[in-house]
Parts: sequence; structure tokens; C-alpha cells
Amino acid sequence: MTFYVACPPGFYELEVVPGSPTQCQECPAGFYCAGGWPADLSPCPAGSVSMRQSVASTDCLCRGGFYWDDSVGACLACPVGKYKDWIGRASGCGKICPSLTTSSGGAANVWECFCSGNSIDTDSALESFECTDLETLSSNSSERDVFLAVAATVYSFNGSLQVQDASTEALFLEIEDWLHQLLDMASVRARLELSVTFEASNWYVDFIGWSSDRGVAYILQDKFDPIPFQVWIAGMTGTALDSAQLVSCSEVASVLLQCPAGLGLQEGHPIIDLNDCTCPHGKQPAVSGASGLEAGCVPCPLGQYKSSVGDTSCVACPTTPKPLTTLQEGSMSYSACTYICPAGSFNDDPMNPSSCQPCGLGFYCPYKENRGACNESQTTVDEAASSITECLCAPGFLDAGSGACQACATGKYKSLIGNAQCSVCAAGTSASEGQATCDECEAGRFATAGAGTCDPCPAGRYSLNPAATSVDSCVLCPIGTWGNTAAASLMSACVPCVSGSTTALPAADSEALCARPNASHSKTCISGRTCAIDGIAGSSLQDGHRMAITSSACSDAKLAVSGIISSGISKAATQNGGSYEWGDVYTDFTPLGGVYNLCWCASMGILTCDNLNSNFVITPGQLLVTGPFANQLECLRGSDCTDLAFSGYDLLASDQIAVRLDACGRSVAEQISISNVNGLGDLQASGTDWVLGFGVSTNDHDYHLYIDASNAGYFLCWCASERGSNTACATADFAVYAGRLRVTGPNTNQESACAVGQECSVTGIRGVSMQSGDRLMILSDCGRGNAIPGLPSSGILETADGNNFAFVGNVSSVILSVAGIFRICFCRPAGDTCGTAVGFQARVGLMTASGPFDSTTECQLGSNCTVDMSGIGLDVGDQLFFTSGTCGSSNALSELGFTQLQDPVPLEQSASGLQVLLGELPISANPGLYSICWCPKSAACTSPALFRAPAGLLQVDCPPGTFAVGPSTGQTCESCTRGFYCAGGRPEIAARVSCVDGRTTLSKGSVTIDACVCDRGFRLDVASSACVACELNSYKSQPGNLEACTPCPSGFTTYTTGSVWASSCHNIASDVPGDTSSPGVGVSNDSGNGSADNDTDSGNSTPVQLQPVQPATQNESSVPAITFSMSLSNFPVQAGAGDLKEQLKAVFARTLSATTRLDQNAIQIEIIGLDTSNSSRRLRRLAAPTGPTVVITIKARSPEEAAETASDMDVNVVTSEVMTAVQQHPTLADIGIQLTPESDIAITTATVTCPQHQAVPPGVPVLSPEDCQCSPGYSPAADTCEPCRRGKYKVDVSNGACTDCPQLMSTLNEGATSMLECQCEAGLYADENGACIACLEGFYCPGTGQAVICPQNSTTVSPGSSQQSACICLAGYYFASAELWCEPCQRRRYKPNQGNGECALTCPTNADSELASTSLDDCFCMPGFHANIDSAGKLASCTSCSYQGLICEGGFVKANLTNLTNLSNIPQVHAQPLATPGFYQTGQSSSVECDVLLPDGSSACRGGGLCVAQRLQLPTPSGCNGVFGNACAEGSTGMLCGECPEGFSRDNYPELCQPCPAGAAALLSVGILSDIFQKAFLNFVVAAMAATSAVKGSAKLHTSMIRIGTQWLAACSVINQFNLDRLSGFEWAQKQAEMDQLTACSEANATECVVDQQAGNFAWPKEISDAINWVFNLMTVAPRLGSVEFSAQCHAEELLPGDKLAKMVAPGIYYISSPLLAMIGVLLVCSVMVYVVVPVFATAGIYFNNAAKAKQKKKKIIKALKKALEPLLPDAGLSWTDVQESEILESHHDATLESAALEPQKFIEGSPLQILICLNATGFEDVFLGIS
Repeated sequence: MTFYVACPPGFYELEVVPGSPTQCQECPAGFYCAGGWPADLSPCPAGSVSMRQSVASTDCLCRGGFYWDDSVGACLACPVGKYKDWIGRASGCGKICPSLTTSSGGAANVWECFCSGNSIDTDSALESFECTDLETLSSNSSERDVFLAVAATVYSFNGSLQVQDASTEALFLEIEDWLHQLLDMASVRARLELSVTFEASNWYVDFIGWSSDRGVAYILQDKFDPIPFQVWIAGMTGTALDSAQLVSCSEVASVLLQCPAGLGLQEGHPIIDLNDCTCPHGKQPAVSGASGLEAGCVPCPLGQYKSSVGDTSCVACPTTPKPLTTLQEGSMSYSACTYICPAGSFNDDPMNPSSCQPCGLGFYCPYKENRGACNESQTTVDEAASSITECLCAPGFLDAGSGACQACATGKYKSLIGNAQCSVCAAGTSASEGQATCDECEAGRFATAGAGTCDPCPAGRYSLNPAATSVDSCVLCPIGTWGNTAAASLMSACVPCVSGSTTALPAADSEALCARPNASHSKTCISGRTCAIDGIAGSSLQDGHRMAITSSACSDAKLAVSGIISSGISKAATQNGGSYEWGDVYTDFTPLGGVYNLCWCASMGILTCDNLNSNFVITPGQLLVTGPFANQLECLRGSDCTDLAFSGYDLLASDQIAVRLDACGRSVAEQISISNVNGLGDLQASGTDWVLGFGVSTNDHDYHLYIDASNAGYFLCWCASERGSNTACATADFAVYAGRLRVTGPNTNQESACAVGQECSVTGIRGVSMQSGDRLMILSDCGRGNAIPGLPSSGILETADGNNFAFVGNVSSVILSVAGIFRICFCRPAGDTCGTAVGFQARVGLMTASGPFDSTTECQLGSNCTVDMSGIGLDVGDQLFFTSGTCGSSNALSELGFTQLQDPVPLEQSASGLQVLLGELPISANPGLYSICWCPKSAACTSPALFRAPAGLLQVDCPPGTFAVGPSTGQTCESCTRGFYCAGGRPEIAARVSCVDGRTTLSKGSVTIDACVCDRGFRLDVASSACVACELNSYKSQPGNLEACTPCPSGFTTYTTGSVWASSCHNIASDVPGDTSSPGVGVSNDSGNGSADNDTDSGNSTPVQLQPVQPATQNESSVPAITFSMSLSNFPVQAGAGDLKEQLKAVFARTLSATTRLDQNAIQIEIIGLDTSNSSRRLRRLAAPTGPTVVITIKARSPEEAAETASDMDVNVVTSEVMTAVQQHPTLADIGIQLTPESDIAITTATVTCPQHQAVPPGVPVLSPEDCQCSPGYSPAADTCEPCRRGKYKVDVSNGACTDCPQLMSTLNEGATSMLECQCEAGLYADENGACIACLEGFYCPGTGQAVICPQNSTTVSPGSSQQSACICLAGYYFASAELWCEPCQRRRYKPNQGNGECALTCPTNADSELASTSLDDCFCMPGFHANIDSAGKLASCTSCSYQGLICEGGFVKANLTNLTNLSNIPQVHAQPLATPGFYQTGQSSSVECDVLLPDGSSACRGGGLCVAQRLQLPTPSGCNGVFGNACAEGSTGMLCGECPEGFSRDNYPELCQPCPAGAAALLSVGILSDIFQKAFLNFVVAAMAATSAVKGSAKLHTSMIRIGTQWLAACSVINQFNLDRLSGFEWAQKQAEMDQLTACSEANATECVVDQQAGNFAWPKEISDAINWVFNLMTVAPRLGSVEFSAQCHAEELLPGDKLAKMVAPGIYYISSPLLAMIGVLLVCSVMVYVVVPVFATAGIYFNNAAKAKQKKKKIIKALKKALEPLLPDAGLSWTDVQESEILESHHDATLESAALEPQKFIEGSPLQILICLNATGFEDVFLGIS
């Protein structure tokens, strides 16, 4: 039979270890497992997810972003514009993206929505949106506006794997690929980050899983469940995950994802991890091709914009038809692209950015700037303002100073733009603050002059005219009206009071002056208590008002409410009209509950309150009367009276209802059930309704309604409890009528009678509303206990007419219950309530069942028997019938041997009562339990079938000394056999009990345990009173407690204790191994030494084969036996009958073993003549009656024991016992097998043969093969004997364990029989002293006593190896074959550990290693590549050495040190890039071309090859500089070899440093003087030219040209400092140059193409640099006598040797002070020029300014004029002196004087000189001269 263990639902079968049984594993998230067998793991369909332990596909719920589609039965992605952010099988994605937004398909969160159309989200919150049109964002910038979210909640988990190797990128990528396949990363919104660490010689792959979907995160995390994950790993053999181990895996946790500063989350995209943090609007990654997370973000430059969130580049503004640009960096909209409009205009149309419009009023538009708005309260005069200064104060505002505008004060106005003052408003008008004009007051308002606002007419007044100037124009409201509106402009503002109310005075300004109560009051009174309400609020209320309660509207005709005194009209109001009261005692107010109207009467003047329909017209509100409605309820007798729909107003659960017989308010309570003695009911809320109940029955309380049925019904009376001051309801307090309770069902106190065993019915039942289908049940007590046994239909009767009842169902109406008086109980079916006693609670009356009581009479076979009877209604003449069946059957006891009980027996009267005399019962009859049946004489029972009433039982027992045997249908009492005792009694307990082990009885028929005595082989131990086995070397052949054990003869002993016969004593000499002299010893069937295989391991020693001595053994034994047979019939001969045959034989063995007290192994059962091998017959076939025979053979230890067993056995009894066992067998009982004794018992002999490797213990008679024990060299194991293992031996026949060889010794073969076979065990060898010691490492010891060395390049891992297979390859070697054994690892491979595995680890790409490498440390990069070292100092990868100015030699640094001889102590360091000559290495992969050149044109940088020892921290040659070891030529040092060493200096970089000369101080002085003079002279020249130009007012460009030239010199000086050939070109130019080179290589079919990285550099013509240098040399003002910088550095080094700071600071000190020195120099130069040079040159007639030149010119003209006038002056009476004194020479221009010199006469006549001549003639010359 095969058993399948089914997994429970929510689990699946997982084969943890291949070939081992599967185990049930918890179903992970994302899957479902139905359980059962086989239990499969089923994935959830796409788009769905499940919890752990899901059991069906229906447990797979649609994850976020997916909805359930019934038509296709699958989860589908949410459509565009919708999202779903929960897990479930919703029929649609119930959430719609916010207004103006949409989403892509499958959106799982609101943040995956994004603004549609031409807009972006300007709300920085993640889950809210504000979509703004890009056209409105032209002036927004990323520098000040941030429109994106920076944080979101995601879900994460992490863990670590230990792997064999992850040292290369290829292995890492393979591991990553396998994990992605496991997690199915391609189909989920998630990301898996992996990283590699190497710790403690182990590789670890750390992982982090991210997802915004919690369900997905749990699915991924479940994939790392340790047991399933390791099973998956087991299938990764041969991959990078082979033998990987899961170190840890955390639980899923929510994480707040916070973007770094300057980054944000992109709208409309799923958020997973930090990689989703990108650049915001208006910004792009700082490095092209990189992400914002990697390189940071920078604003879009001018002329570009970016409208999206992401790592894309900014977009350039259009250039056609007109070039557009942006006015600021970081623009985020295309509308920021604009044309540069002229000042005063701007672009207002993003779709036409080149159009320019006037700036507009209130705005100004500067050139190349955004349009600006004037400050608040400012505007512009026209629409073309270009500056903020054109913003002036707007109308309503005046200038407050400091450019700010202040609003005009209230009551003032200003109507013009500008800075004018504000004017005061006229009377009848007003102005608020900042108004341009005054407003006229409206009707209903007035104002005085200068008012800020128009004041309203007070409430109760009104004004019809506008522009009022005082309050007197406001008119009063008349009496009977009121007005509460200020500024009223119409008479209708005066409102009349409501009907029934008035005012006392005119000009009422509030409706409160109209006397009336407020509406909507809600007051409460409780029915059954006096009613008083207060707190009536209203207008002008007073005492004396009245209030009425009515069910009609106050405006309609009103009727009085029943139960309220005075027709519902209250007493006069008190407390200023706020309090009203009805009645004096609680009976004055007993209305039904409900809502009533309150109607108010003023009782003032003509408003009288005589009756309900007089002036009760105002409605103050409602009165809520708490109380019940009139309810009509009904309950059934015997049922809980509950769940009655009860109605009322404002009821509470604490309110009570009482049942009263005839009226409410009585002081007498009515008991309605056993537990409800006061007839009280409880209210319970049922939603908005109430239900009434009078108690629910429990085990402790009975609330079934037992009052008699009533058609008129009982009164329901109500009382409010726990309200106000009253906390409980007394009996008389139930005064409020609440309706009637009608009780239906049968009436009480009715009777009926029946007889047991006869037909019965119940008739004439009376009741109220009895129905067809009502039921009665006969019970001991109504509603309790179980159905009375023997009643038809469990005692339940049913009516069809409501009066007569019969037992339900189509059954006999005969009752077979016990006699007694029972209750008649009622139940009306409702569901299944009338099926058991608990449903029949209503008592109807009593029913009497007459008959005998049940009793049991015990009698023994062979003794007299009398039966006594008692009961209800018994009488002489009633009859009893005895049967082996049930009452009503015809099975008379005469068939079982009781001949006197064939017919019924009548009851007789005796002194003790009624009885029946049966006489002596035959001993041969069958014992058992029999039924006694009764029939009353009135029934005239003429056949046994009418005796249906049980009258008790007759128990017939076996007498003592016998036991019951045989089938249950025909047992007999047999005499007790030897070794047993039998107490007799009932057949089921009249058993045969065996004496305990070691005891027996001396004869048959024993009754008690006292008859048991010590058996053969056992003696009585007086101290313990127990029978103990005879000791070794003794025996006992007779049973009894007085006999002792007899000792064996001298030289003989017994094999075991408990020996019985003298033959058990055997010769001790026969136990000696090899001794065969003892008589009766046979030959063992053992093969001897077991022929164990010898160890054939290679070695030089051959183990010594010892031949053990084999002891003689016996494997057969002949013993006495008894035999007899039975015939077998009705046994099937068909397929499978062979198994039945074996079961039958087992039944025989168990039964006979119990009968004889012998072990089953001593009993042999053979079935002869029964062939069960024909399996082709499918139908049952019976064996022939004379065919099969069962032969039984029972073996005994001695002839005496066999004779006793034969005498105790009876073949017939044994056959009966076996038949009984067969009938009780679960399989054989149904076949109908019959056994018949065939032969008597006979004594014979039997031979027992021992199994292989077993023998007969000496002197022990064996009754079965199980009595045999293991031969020498063998020990017991399960059901057989197995050879002693190596290292053990055994010399005798026994079931004992094998003996261990001495310590450190073993045997070469199994089954050793002597200690002589023990020698040094495997893994040990014998030293020179013969002691066994452990095999040394590098050797193996196969157990021959010698040690064998391992093959070359291999060793053992520990001492004590025993086989050559323990030799494993050393690190760096692998197992090649049995012939080659261990070979070294190939180049580029390594093996770090000992073992026979392959050299599976490879060096990184472009790396190499030597043969037999053992670790990654042995790998080195090939030439042309350099090493990348990880954080652990290991080689991570080799990178191509394509760096300008660097060379990679490969290998290790020490391999490149050709100048060192001893490399043993030098650390092994990977060779890194070295600088080539002409370059200076600044980084691992960077270098800079040096500028300093030697006189021969070579560079001062000599490369890094000379300084490689520096990388090993070894002494390095002088001249090595920098971290990377750069060699500099003599005279150069420092960065780029551009610094001067000690003792060297230079003028300017990149000149070569020169040695400092002696006497640097003198050279410094000359240099300073030369430099100061040049600067002073140049400044003097420039100043002189500037002064000349200023004096002359000349527009010449001398000074400007000089300044331009100076700046040109400074700008072009860069050519002397830098090599422009190194400038990189544009990116497109570099790419084009690279493509040109690759094209050329392709056209030339080159096998290798080296791309020149400088091919795309800027092509600067060298000729231009040479020309500019020539110009610089040409413009040198004077030869340099000495360099200040050169001499200053040298002099500082002389003053402070070794102080580099002083050397650098010295030129700086001079340059700081040079302006002051230059000023002093200029002052000296100017002084020399003014006081020395100018006078000297003036003496020579050379002048340097225009004034001097003009003066000199004028002297020449006057001299010429004098020469021309002197001849003519005397004629005029004048002299040259007169001309000079007249100042004519000074007042005329030089040109006039030059003309006068040419025409002197004309000058005299037409000049003032003529006047002077006239005055001279008249004598007034002196006056003229004074005037002039």
C-alpha cells in the first residue's frame, strides 16, 4: 500500500534535496497553492498579486494599476487617464486623474498622472496638481521657481549572498542576469541593485530591491525565502551561482525616498529609487550624457529652455525667421524665447515671438530685459515707458517722497497722474482712501463736507432723497410697524408685526418689540408625569400668556388631546412668559406618545385665550411627548415572547412595559413565565425601531410564556424609568395604556392515557387559534431533557384539525417506552424548533403509560432461576416471553438449549409480588443475555410478535472453572486448561487467564490465580515470592513451588538460564574454537572468513593476511512435536487468495500460541490441497469439500512437554477457538470459512534449521529458526546477522556484539573471529617500535602498516589519511588525470585553494598571470593596460592605456626595476601609467604637456620611468617630483617641472631656470632702476599727450590708441605663456576628426587603427605666434639691463637660504611697491622735464606745448608788424610805444596782426588805431587810453 501525504491548502511540494522526500512549503506571495497531492506552485496571472498561503487563483488580486475584466477573466492595465492605487478585484480603475491631467496605461498612483496638452504641474506636492499653461511661464526661472516633488514613499528590502567568485565583471553580470531571471525583473515595476564585497577570503553579492508597489516588493522578497531559494541555487550547478548561500534577507519596509538637493521626481512616471530623481524644469545635467544624479544639474543657458522634468538637454530657441533668445538663465518654457524688442516694447505673443508691442500703461520695458510692472499705486503717462523712473503716482495717490506714492486720505480725491495734492470732497459727497473722484450719497444716507463715507439713516427711519446732508431728513416708522434696516430709502422698510402681535411705541427698530414667542421651540414631556415646560424665548414676553397642546395646526380648527387636563390649555405663564404647566398629579397627563403642536395666545388686550379656537394662532414649536403608541401584539404559549414590534416616541431601553390582566395602574402584578414573575417587558433598539421582549430563555432562566391562552388579550401598560427624579417604576406606576397582548395556543390542565407496547394517540385538545400542523410531545418535563425512548416519532404528535393528535410520520403508533406518567407539551412549528424537547415548552396536561419496569435477572447454567416483576398497571395473568432477539421477535430460547422456555409464561402472585419460576438451566445451553417481553392480559397476545413491551433482561453466566468459547452466536462453557485459571461469569468476561511467565497450573479446571505454581526451569524465590529462572549450570524438570534447581554434572554447564532438562547441560570443552571432539557437534553452514576484498590502493607494502581459527558450530536441531489436522471449506480460490491464506495461517498461529502458551515461532501451520496461484480467475470459486486440509505442528522442548500439551488439548475446542478468531478477523469474517476437526492429536519429531550465519547455541533446544543465534564473526543486525566490521571480532555463538580490536588497531577484512586478525588501522602506520601512529601530511596509510607518499604537486589536508584519493592538488594546480595527477594552472587562471577542482578563476580581461598562480594577487595587466584596484587592494580590472602622454608597461613594478638586483623584499605592486618624456603626470590617467624647454629644444620633463622606485617607497633619484614620480631636468623642479630649484631663477614662465650669479644685490638695483625709469617715462609721455589733447580740445586718439595697445599687449601675452595647439576643439569637430581617421583606416584596410586624440584640437597657426613674439621684441623700449624678478629671487635666496617662501614673496614685494616707486619716478621725470629739459629746449627755440608755441608765434608777428608800422606812425603822431600801450596788440587775433603786417596802412585806417590818432589830435588821448 502506498501512502501519499497531501499538503494543506496554501502550501506546495518542494524537493529540498534531490532524491529525498518532498516537504510542504508555504506558498509565497504572488502565487497560489491548492494543496493536496501533488501540490503544485501556481503563479498568479499577469497583473495580479496574492498574499502568502493563498490557495486558489481567486486569491490573486489585481495589483495597483490593473483592474479585473470579467469578460476575459484577467487583470488588465488601467486605461489612459485612470489609475488604481490599491490591490483588489475591482471591475474598473475607480480613480480618475485630476482635472487637466492624464496618465499612461497601467498607472498605479495619482503621481503617475501628468498635465496634458501644453501645460506643466506647478504644484510641488506629489499628489496634487496645478496645471499651468507654458505660455504663462515666460518669466519663470529654475533659479527661483521649483515646481516638482522631491520625496515619495517606496518599498525596499536588502540582503546578501555568498558566492564562490565575483571577481570579474563577467561573473558579476552573470550573477545579475540570473537574479533578474529569478525575480522576473522585466515584467515588474522594480529595480534590483547589486554590489560586490570581498571579506575574510569570501565573495559576497549584496542586493537591494526597490519598488513603489508594495505587493511587487513582497513578491520579490519572497523569492529569497531561504528554503526555496536554496533549492533554486541547487539547480545553478556550473554557473556563477553554483553553491551560493543566502546570508541574509530583510523584511519589506517602507522608505521615504528623498531626492538629493537640486533633483526631483518626474511627473507621470513610476517612482522606484534614487535613479528616478532627475533634473527639474529649466535645468539639465551638468555633464552631457550623464544623469543629474551623477553630475548634478545646471540652469539652461541663455537662448535655451527646458519644459520637462528629466535628464534631457535644454532646447535651443528658434533662429528663424528671426533669432530668438531668453532673457534669463534657467528658462522653463518655449514662451521665454523672444525677440530683443526695442526699449519701451515687448513681445506678448509666444506664437509670434518676433512681434513687438508697446509696453502698456503701468509697465516699463528696458532693453534686453523682461517687462516690469510699476509698483502698486503707480502708473505711466504713456504706453512706451522704458524705465522704472517713468512710473508716476496714479490718480488717487500723491507723492510721499523717496519715490513712494501714498493714497489720498478719506474725504479727499485726486483725478490726475502726477504729484499734485488731494482736494476735499463737498457736503453730500464722500470719498474713501485713494479715490480719484468723490461719490454722491445714495438715498437713505447723508454726509457732511470732507466725509470719508456717507452715514446711514438709523434703523426705524428712512429717507427718500439722495445727497442728504443731515439726519433730520430721515422719517420715523409708524406705530405697529418696525424697521431694522439702516440706510432705508423706502417706506416699505417699516414692516408690520405678525398676526397676533403688536408694538407699544413708534419707530420700533427691531421685531423684538413685537410681543410673540420664537418659533421652532422643541419641548419634551413624559406621559404619566406632570408636564411643565420653561425656557420659552421670544420678543417682549410677559406673565399671563397661555399655551395649548393640540394635534392640529395652530391655524386650523383644533381638537383636544385625550389624557390631558383642561382640554390641553396650560395654566397662566410665569417667569416673564417663559414657563407653562399642565396638571398637578401624574394622572393629569397620560397621552399617547408623539409630537404635538404648541399654540400660543398673547392674552393681551383683545387677544383673549378662552378656548382652543380663540387666539391660539402663533406656533412657538412642538411638544414631544415621550410615551408609547397603541400597540396590538400577539404571542404563542410556550414560546419566548420577544421581538415584538413596539412603537412609541422618544422611548429608551430603560423604559418598561408590564402585562396586566384587566387595567393599567393596578398595584397587582401578573406572572407570565417561570422567570418573569411581574410580567415586565424590556425594550431594545432594532435599527431605528424598537422591539419588546419579555425575556429570552437560557440554561438558567425560563421565559417561555406559560399563562393560559386568551383571545381578548392582556393589557400592556407603560412606565418611563430612569428619567428625571424617578429612577424605578413601582407596580402602580404602569399607568399609561400601551395596547393589548393576545396569547394563542392550547389551554392547560388536560389529560390522556396509553399502554406500553400498544397503539396510542391524544384527542380532544382545546385552545385558542390552534392550527393544523401544531404539535404535542410526550416528555418527562416540558422543554427539558431528551425524547422518551420507545415512543414513536420521538414522542411527537401532530394535528390536522387542531384538536386530535397522532404520532408524526408513517410509523406505528405502538409505544415502547418505559412505564410512567409523562407531561403533554405543546409547540407550533417554526423552522426546526419542534424537532426536539427544547421546542415544547407549553404544558398542556399529563399522559399515563402503563407497563413493567426494566430489571436484569442473573442465573448460572446448572442452577435454578426465578424472575421477579414490578411496574405500573401490572396484573396476574399478564404474560412474559423469553427471546434471544428483541421484543416482538419469535426467537424462543429453546433453540439455544432452554427447552422449558418454548412458550410464554404467565405472571403468578407470591408473597414478595409477581414472579415467574424457570427451574434448573441446562449446563449444555448457551450462556448469554436474553430479552424478557410483556403483554397485558387485556391485549390477548396470541403470538410472540405481540410481546412488544420490554420487561427486563435474563443474564445466563458460565459457572466457575469454565470459560466461554466459540462464535458469538453459539458460545459454550468449557473446562479451564492447564496453565490457565477461569473465574466464569458472563460470556464476554468468562475468559481463560494465563499464569504469569514462569508459572503454570498442576491440573485443568483452575478457578483463581492461587492455582499457579513455578513452571519447569523456574524456582520459587522465598524473599520475593516470585518464580525466577534457574541459574546457569542448573536445571529444573518438574513444576511446583517446592522443587529446587538441579546442578549440572562437573565439566558441564548450560548455555542460558531457565534450563529445563538434564540434556541442557553440555560439555564445556565443546566451546573451545576448533575443538570438534565433543559428541553431537555438526558443521556450520557459514562460509568462514567472508572473503572480504583487499585494499588495492597503490603503495609499496602488501598487508599480511592472517588465517583465523574457525570454531565448530551446529546449525540443525531435532525436537519432539505434536500434530493434528482440520478440514477447510468455503475458502475462495481466486486472485489475491494467497494473501488470505497467509492471514488464515496467522490466525491459527496466534490462537494456538494463546492456547498452549508457546511462542508462535514454535507453531507450524500448513494448508495442504489449496492452490491459490491461479490469478486469472476473477470469480469466486470454493474448494472441494474433501480438498484443503490444515495441518498443525507444535514443537516442544522435550518429550514430556509434548505429552502434557497433547493431553491438555481438545481438537474440538481448539477448532471452536480458531473459528471464533476467524469470525472476529476484519477480512476473513465475511468469507464464510468453515473448519472441521479431521484427525486426533499425535506426537512426532520436527527438525529446525538455522538461517545463514546463525547456529544452534550449545545445549539449547531450538523450536524455531528465531531461537538460533549469530555464528562466530557475526553480530545481530535487524532480522539477520552481519559480519563483524573491520576493527572488530567475535569468537562464540551468541547474539552479543563484536569485540573492538585494541586501540589504534583494526582488521583487514570483515567477519574476524580472533584478536590475531587485528593490526594498525587505516590512517596509521607502525613506527620502528611497532606502535601505531597517525599518517603524516603528504602521505596516506592504507592499513598495511606503511606510509605512502602522495603524487607530485599534491598533499593531504590533515594527518591520518588512509587512501591515495585523500591526496589533493596544491593551490595553483588542478587534477589532470590519474596518470598526470596534478598540473599547474594555465596562464591567466589561478586557484587559491587546495583541491582537485579546475582552475576556474580567471584574471580580469586584458590581464595575465604566470603558471601555477594561486590568487588574484598573481594577476597583472598586459602591456598597454593598467590596473584598477578595488577598496581591498585587489586587481579589479585592466583599463586600456589610451592616455595622452602616458605609457603602460604592464606587469608589476618590481619587474620593471632593471637597475636593482635583490627584488625579494620589494612589495608586489601593479604597474600603473607612467609619463613619457615631455609630459608631467598629474593623475592616474591624466598628464599635462610641459612648457619648459631645454636649449636643445627637448622638454624639461623627462617622464616617469626614472622615478618608478618611488611607487615602491624605495629611494628615488633626485629630480623626481609629484605623487606619481615625474623626473625633471637639471634646473627644473615642481609641478610641470616649471619651478626653479634652489640656486636657480628666471624672469618669466616658461623660460628655463638659470643659475643665480654672484652679487645679485647689485643686479637687483640696476633692474629696479631700469624698470622704474621705463614705467615713469612711459607714463610721462602718455600724460603729456593727454594734457596736450585736453588743452587743445583735440579729438585725436593718441591716448586711446596707447591704452588699446597696452591692453593688446596684455591680451596677446598669453601666446608667450601657453601653447594654443593644446586647445580642444568643439565636440562636433573632435568627433569629425575621429571619424575621418577611422574612415582612413578602413580605406587602407588597416588591421589596427590608433586614433589620435589630439586630431580635433584647435588648429592655431604657429606663424601668428612667431609674428606676435617679433612685435613684442620690437616694442621693447630699452634693453633690459637686469630682470627684477630674476635678481629679486636670487637676492632673497642669498639672504634666506632654503626659504622657498621668501624666494616667491621677494618679487611680490617689489610689484606691490612698484606703483609708489613709479609715482616717485614720474614726479622726478616731470621735474627734470619742466625745470631742466623744457628751459634748455626753449633756449634753443624748441617748445613742447601750444601756449609756448603760440606766444612765440605772436612775438614774431608783432615784430613783423612793428617793422611795418614804425615808418608810418610818426606821420600819425604816434609811436610804437603808443601802440603797445593801447592794448591793440592783445585784443586782436594773430591772423589780423599778420594781415596788418602785410597791409599796415589799411590796418591804421580801419582799426581802433585811427581813433587813437583822432584823440591825439584833440588832446583826449589819455582818456582813451584809460577807457581802453
